[in-house]
Amino acid sequence: MSTPSRSSDTGCPDEEQLLRFVDGEREERLVSHVLDCAACQQAIDLVVSKGGSKGASSHSVEDAVKWLEELRGRRASFLAPGAEVARYTVLRVVGEGGMGVVYAARDPELDRTVAIKLMHPRQEVTDRENRRLLREARALAKVTHPNVVAVYDVGTHDARVFVVMELVEGRTLREWLLEPHDRSTVLDAFVAAGRGLQAAHQAGLVHRDFKPDNVLIGDDGRARVTDFGLARAFRPAGGSRITASAAVVGTLSYMAPEVQEGGEADARSDQYSFAVSLHRAFAAKGSGQDVEAETALPRPIQKVLRRALAYDRDARYPSMQACLQALEEARRPSRRPVLALAAAAALLASAAILASRADQPEPAAPIPAVPTPEPDPVASSTTRAKALDPALSQTAPAASAAPGPPSASASPEPPPVPPTRPALPAPRPPADPLSEF
Repeated sequence: MSTPSRSSDTGCPDEEQLLRFVDGEREERLVSHVLDCAACQQAIDLVVSKGGSKGASSHSVEDAVKWLEELRGRRASFLAPGAEVARYTVLRVVGEGGMGVVYAARDPELDRTVAIKLMHPRQEVTDRENRRLLREARALAKVTHPNVVAVYDVGTHDARVFVVMELVEGRTLREWLLEPHDRSTVLDAFVAAGRGLQAAHQAGLVHRDFKPDNVLIGDDGRARVTDFGLARAFRPAGGSRITASAAVVGTLSYMAPEVQEGGEADARSDQYSFAVSLHRAFAAKGSGQDVEAETALPRPIQKVLRRALAYDRDARYPSMQACLQALEEARRPSRRPVLALAAAAALLASAAILASRADQPEPAAPIPAVPTPEPDPVASSTTRAKALDPALSQTAPAASAAPGPPSASASPEPPPVPPTRPALPAPRPPADPLSEF
């Protein structure tokens, strides 16, 4: 009997992914693949027989053995196409997660295709836990946000809780990150997913298992947070809580320290998982959560991640909204280089102006203008008199020819008095013609 061969072309995980798989980090995409790949199932058997990874605990290996046995046993319990879940008709299996199986189904009343997540049949699931899951699903149905997968309906089927959700055609964020994208596009996707987390927190829900496998990138390019199957309700400011306690569940490599230690998760725990996911999207292979090892992100963004990854939750950002705001501010280009360039340009312009002035010759001093004497009012009156009387113009040379040096102390001559005309003889009275007689 030949051993089935594994190939990366068919989506088979590499050795490192298999080790993480056995250690408990079971990505939904790989789970869905292993369900139909006999070669990967044999490879997992081999890894389990060798005790898992070098640092794996015995609990992780035992859990992997148990999971693989349950996986093979659950195949028979999967719903076949055409099966009915409430009013929905099953079309096909979309994938499987730690909490249940996801089916594509048809809603005949609204004439649309939906996704149905049906919880696994487990004996340890009590009616109380089912009621809790129903309450959380109904709470999530009230979250209406473009970056959260919409929940349409909840109910029970064969004593198992099911959740009817929006069917997103696309791929997970982890699969999307395997494609080439520039840094800005990747940051946009994470910020959008963070907005979805923020909306859930504002509704009083905490995800508890945020990771790239639980974020869907639709064919429309929009990021949506999904798989709130592990979510637990927490007490928001001024609100009420739904659950009183929670077990340690989730993916260890993304889990906040306080949750790993058995503490209660809150919105800051999701913030930690978000920061781990974002850091790993850019971190070099093997760098883990060491922000200092990151070289693909600017220092302002590293500073934001460093705070969000703080061991003490009180040292993190007070909310997801505050974390996203700090991340957006860190993405903006700094104004300091711009101001420095503007100041340097101004200095260069001033130096150029001074240099051009130094090369030009100094202008000659202006020649002072000779003042024009004001006209003599006396001479002007004499000239006007001569123009009126020609006799004055004839006697003027004789007067001007009189010898004699001008006296320095002599006072200016008075203006000439125009001569008076000779008196005409009085007319004689007419002769009396009778006087001769």
